[in-house]
Amino acid sequence: MKIVSHIDELPVLTNPAVTIGNFDGVHLGHQRIFREVMRRRGPKVVISFDRPTGFWLGKPDYRGEILPLETKWRIFERFGFEYAVRLSFQEIHSLLALEFVLQLVHRMKDPLVIVGEDFHFGRDRTGNIHLLREWQNRYGYRLKVVSFVKKAKDVVSSTAIRHAVAAGDMELAAKLLGRAYVYQGKVFEGDKIGQKIGFPTINIAVGTQVIPKEGVYASWTLTEDGWHPSMSYVGYRPTVHGKDLRMESHVLSGIPVVGKTVACAFVKKIRDEKTFHNLEELKKMLYNDRVKVLWTLRFYSIKKTLKGLEDRSLWL
Repeated sequence: MKIVSHIDELPVLTNPAVTIGNFDGVHLGHQRIFREVMRRRGPKVVISFDRPTGFWLGKPDYRGEILPLETKWRIFERFGFEYAVRLSFQEIHSLLALEFVLQLVHRMKDPLVIVGEDFHFGRDRTGNIHLLREWQNRYGYRLKVVSFVKKAKDVVSSTAIRHAVAAGDMELAAKLLGRAYVYQGKVFEGDKIGQKIGFPTINIAVGTQVIPKEGVYASWTLTEDGWHPSMSYVGYRPTVHGKDLRMESHVLSGIPVVGKTVACAFVKKIRDEKTFHNLEELKKMLYNDRVKVLWTLRFYSIKKTLKGLEDRSLWL
């Protein structure tokens, strides 16, 4: 897949199928759009932003990215896109809707534009599917609008997934994503309290992705030597009077961790964060947690957890 930074860096494409959007999470709704693109003949093009628009606009309900920034582009390639345009939101957000459309058709002859029902574009989000329909004959493109995906009563959306992760509802997040939520971060050296009580942990730096609600989770942790069943923790470590939010993962097999960056696939929340009187009480609870995690992971292999996206190269 060839990645460019501007639409005018693309070669002139004839009859391309092109889709446009944030695509944070590449959830089931996005996947429906991508499958529609792949059904078409001609070059396959995806146009997306370097970061979700919520990050740049400072939306109050924006909680962070769903996918690690580079993983999104790797998944685009996995789906079969031949070209990707990685737009800088800061450069594009001031364009009028018509200016954006004119940029698009300048490099593409008779493109088929495939977008979701809620697609907006241009300054102040003034462009939408109704405007695209109105303009298609005038400016020489075709339009295909893909309907929302619903799971039970839930409409699949990046916002709904962010809320689910932030609430610790990893099962709902997985239902909407089509796979488990994965957090990626750099490893740093901690104070080794877990090691002292028999539960050594990988300390994962908190970054710009959505942070799961405080608690203990059944998980899979990816290091340089593969995926490992694990027990992960998010919280402030109240038992040792911690102040900063921490994310830690204990590899159940005890295999030494290799690598400076890891990824953690959150499967299911086991319990909320608790405060214990001492480390011995904490240790006893962790043994109970471990049993629950082992039982949970019996039903969630890494292949079932990530549904074909378990390749290390996608996440690290």
